Amino acid sequence: MKVKILILFLLIFGIKTFAQERILLADRDISPKKDAPVHLTYGVHQGDKIVLTLVTNKDKPIDKIQIEENGKVLFSQNDVSPTQTVELTAPETNFLHLYFYDRQDVSVKIERVPANDEAKFFNPTIYQYKHYDTSYLNYEIDSVVGYDEIRTPKTFKVITSADYESVEMKTQKINLKGGKKKGILLTKPKELIQTDYKEMKLMGYQIIITSEAGADKMWGYIGVGVDIGAMCLSLAVSAVASPVGGAAAELAVQTAFEMIGPQEGGEPIYYMIANNDKDLAKFTDDNPDTRPSAYEFGLATGYNNTWFVMDTLAIGLQNLNIAVEVDVSVAVYAIYQSTIWEDIVEDIVTIKPKTVKVQRTRQVIQNNKRWNFEE
Repeated sequence: MKVKILILFLLIFGIKTFAQERILLADRDISPKKDAPVHLTYGVHQGDKIVLTLVTNKDKPIDKIQIEENGKVLFSQNDVSPTQTVELTAPETNFLHLYFYDRQDVSVKIERVPANDEAKFFNPTIYQYKHYDTSYLNYEIDSVVGYDEIRTPKTFKVITSADYESVEMKTQKINLKGGKKKGILLTKPKELIQTDYKEMKLMGYQIIITSEAGADKMWGYIGVGVDIGAMCLSLAVSAVASPVGGAAAELAVQTAFEMIGPQEGGEPIYYMIANNDKDLAKFTDDNPDTRPSAYEFGLATGYNNTWFVMDTLAIGLQNLNIAVEVDVSVAVYAIYQSTIWEDIVEDIVTIKPKTVKVQRTRQVIQNNKRWNFEE
């Protein structure tokens, strides 16, 4: 009887001793990162008692330890003392996730106490494998079946004419008695004349001075609509901008007066060209000590020249024959560079594809990492 009782006692004691047997899961040093916790994963059996023993070099508390299983928090504590032993029971056979938050090195020892014989021989080793999921995605594409030609009218402004144009500033017949002087004073016209479809830019002046026969012929031409200034527009812009005109201006003078004709019987006229009223006043003054500072003086029975743009154009005339009365004709034109535009309408052609929706299917393979126990 005593033997049976002893055997029963030994069996009960053996079972209890076995139940308290600790199986080492891990004994390792960890170095938590500054911005992220250290994450450890181990397999546990349902009912296992999990024991964590901690050691730190400086014996400072660990900022935080959190243990989870299947998304459920089993343990979470801040400022964990390194002398503290952490214990918990696994509610099911699954993966145990341990998170260590700290900035110091920690030695951690993880043990499990099996709940029964089945748990004793449980293999907690886990491995990670790739799992591929294949799915099929339906989508649409635009398939080109033809093209449409779209014509959109658009208006463009284009230059149709670029030429020189003369505008009359003054035409006058002046009677000069013997030895007498007269002056003409003109102010600068508009430098720029603009409309929606025309622009005129002032380039200079055309001055024509004729006497007697030449004047009569000139006035005859003007009377029938001949623009004397326009006859001289073959001169270059550079010639217009210079005080004396140059070779092109000389050619223009010759051409104009060949059309007007010779000045037979005409009397010489002394002229002066300046750019202010003060010099004109000096010219018309009989005092020889008040000679004007003019651009040009000379004799002209027939004068035709081009001048640059002046704010004030002063022309002085004197009959050098003190005994004969002379009729002098003066014509002054403003020379403009004229640009004319007009609207034209052109079709802008756009090619637009015609499309229809076409159903397509593509295969999508997703690669996922999964954990499982060793078999």
